[in-house]
Amino acid sequence: MPFYSGAQYQRGHSLGSIFVSIGRAVLPLVKTGAKAVGREVLKSGSRIASDVLAGENVKRSAIRRAKQAGSNFLNRAVGGPPGEPFSQPVSKRLKRKQKPVISRKARR
Repeated sequence: MPFYSGAQYQRGHSLGSIFVSIGRAVLPLVKTGAKAVGREVLKSGSRIASDVLAGENVKRSAIRRAKQAGSNFLNRAVGGPPGEPFSQPVSKRLKRKQKPVISRKARR
C-alpha cells in the first residue's frame, strides 16, 4: 500500500538554526576576547623573562605578573587604564543635538 514518506532529509528551522544564529552573534566577541588574552599572555611572559634575567625568582615573578595581567585585563575589559586597580568607569551624560528650527515662511 503506497503512502507519503516525506523528504529523505529534513530541512527546517529548528533548534539547530537557533544555535547557529547565537553562534554567529557570539563568535566575534569570543575572537576579540581570545586575541586580548593572547596579547596579555605574551606581555606577561616577556615581563617574567626580563624579571628572571634580572635575577628574580621565577615562581614569585610568575605569580606577581599573573596578578598584574589579570588586573590589566579586567581594567581593559571595563574600559579603565591598564596598570591601575580595578575601578568602575565614570559614565558621561550624553547631550542630544537639537534640531534646527525652521520657520513656516522658510519652508514654503
